[in-house]
Amino acid sequence: QTIFIQQLGRGLRIVEGKDYLTVLDFIGNSYDRSVQVAIALGTLSSTTYLEKPLLTSLVTDNFSSLGLDGVEINFDEKSKEEILKYIESTNFNRFAFLKEDYKSFKHYLNPNKYPSHLDYLNCDCAPDLMRFIKSKIDGKKTFSYYNFLKKLNEDIPLFNSEEVKLLELISDQLPLTRREEYLILQSILLKTNDDFTKISPRITTYSLQTAINNLIKQKILDTSGLKLNLSQPFSDGYEEHLIDLLSYGLARYDIEFGEFEGQFKEYANYQKDKIMLEIDGNQYAYMLGTKHDVENKITYVFIGLKKDKTAKEDFQYKDKFLSPKVFQWESVNNTTRNNPEGRKLLAAKTIHLFVRKMDEEDGISLPFTYFGTGHFENCRESENNGKPTLLFDIVLDHEVPVEYHYDFLIPNEIHE
Repeated sequence: QTIFIQQLGRGLRIVEGKDYLTVLDFIGNSYDRSVQVAIALGTLSSTTYLEKPLLTSLVTDNFSSLGLDGVEINFDEKSKEEILKYIESTNFNRFAFLKEDYKSFKHYLNPNKYPSHLDYLNCDCAPDLMRFIKSKIDGKKTFSYYNFLKKLNEDIPLFNSEEVKLLELISDQLPLTRREEYLILQSILLKTNDDFTKISPRITTYSLQTAINNLIKQKILDTSGLKLNLSQPFSDGYEEHLIDLLSYGLARYDIEFGEFEGQFKEYANYQKDKIMLEIDGNQYAYMLGTKHDVENKITYVFIGLKKDKTAKEDFQYKDKFLSPKVFQWESVNNTTRNNPEGRKLLAAKTIHLFVRKMDEEDGISLPFTYFGTGHFENCRESENNGKPTLLFDIVLDHEVPVEYHYDFLIPNEIHE
């Protein structure tokens, strides 16, 4: 993928007298390489996570939905058939793929030095560092970039077990959906005394205190909340590695979030534990499909469209977009108008809608995309596998932009 982007970039250089570029890619029998080309093309305008069902649809349609002016992409039918089979059967997060992506990127930057965390943000052809951090190798989660580099037998400084565990805990916060925890850690390392509330109106005394409490709870800070939870001085190279990790997290946050209005950023990606952190200040994986703020009549709705086709029958809900403005949502089983769950839903005045296409892919948990606020309309009784449910239309305050329609199967008009 990296080499393909490099070569394509050279071909796209503007030269006097060159009106267009023709790219011929002869796949032959190397379908693993052709899939990397397809992934590279898919990332040109992927609005969320480029998971297999989306990639399959893009290849099938010759990437026509990308709307790339002046660009025509065609796979011959035999190649397309083989590519689709390869996509279906291949785990793209297995170690062999991760290793190859890493080696290509390292060779592009500097064959004699492993890339830093920040290098993955400063280069357009970089792979996503989160794949290296979140993937499983030999059935075990990687947990940190440092562990990934160790698995590759890279020549990196040796850190003790306490330091490695701390890197894992801090890396688990990535990708950030808020800055407080990382700003506090960075301030401790750099020995600064910044007033973070001046950085952004989103950062408050309360949010900073909840961040300190979480860092203590996760044993990243000691019980005083004033220093890292380590029993001995840093090993050589540790502070530099840790500062680079924190800088990466904060820089990535600025790129993906920056300043925005409201509790969540529309169309941004959130892992469920990070959503809980924003709702009540605690980071945990809340597994139910709704969370209620009864006092303020707010309901947070979490929906999986189950495009992976592996969901059990009991969980095949009637959830789908009816139009760019309306999402049809079915409650959990055994919900009626008169039981506690049903009454909470009927009382809700504001709905926050989070949607993801699949729960996970190739061992990595996928994020939810936030589609903003709305309200319930048109409550009607329904059933799922013989169990009572309530069916609602969530009418959004803002119409979903057209670039998300293909990815989330959003029709332009309402379909009953």
